[in-house]
This record gives sequence, structure tokens and C-alpha cells, in this order.
Amino acid sequence: MLAGQIARANPAAAPQLFAEMRKPFIVLASEEARHAALMDVAAASGSLELNVEAISNFEPAVPWNARFLIARLDAYAHARHPLTNRAHRELKEFRSTQVDDPLNHLARTAPSMQPPAEIEPPKALTRAE
Repeated sequence: MLAGQIARANPAAAPQLFAEMRKPFIVLASEEARHAALMDVAAASGSLELNVEAISNFEPAVPWNARFLIARLDAYAHARHPLTNRAHRELKEFRSTQVDDPLNHLARTAPSMQPPAEIEPPKALTRAE
């Protein structure tokens, strides 16, 4: 989002941008996008306090994806947030439900393949005389 790009380009402006984005948009339009933008801005700011605030906006029904759940646990653990244990349990639960692609397993266990030997081009065919 644009807010995250601005904050990454100018981290010193991130706290002010974050403060402005705390306010819900008109008629609560695009709340999910606003919360995601707050996370980008908070990350660019480098502020643990802003990161925790941005992440806590999603509670109690947080996005169920690895990127968010890892960021949530990291921020909460560093801040010694009361929801750290819950964040840890939910990340562990998420990881336990992830199915490993069987092709990844095959790629890890397959014997090393040697590249094919150089193949000589066929000799030109001539008419038998």
C-alpha cells in the first residue's frame, strides 16, 4: 500500500502517518486494508510500540497466515504482551495444519541426478551407392 511505501521511504514520518491512520475511514470502509497499511507503517517505523498496536487491531480474529502469525508472536514476545502465549499457541496450531507438498518431499529425498552426457549429433546421412 502507498502508506507503507511512504513510511519505508521516510521512516521518520512513520509515527505521524501511523497516528493519522489510527482513525477509521469513512463508514468503516476498507478497515482490513487500513489495518494492513498500519502494519506496514509500523514495521517501517521500527517502533515496537506501534507494531504491537497495529497487530492488536486484528484481535481476536487475526489473519490466519504464517507471515502475520510470526510477526504477531515476534512483536508480542518482545513487548512481553499479555497475548504472547496465545500468539505462540495459534502459530503452533497453524503450522500443525499446514500440509507439506509431496513434491517437495520427493525433491528432498531423490538421489542426486547427474546431467546427461553430451550427445553426439547424428552423422549426416548419405545415399548408399
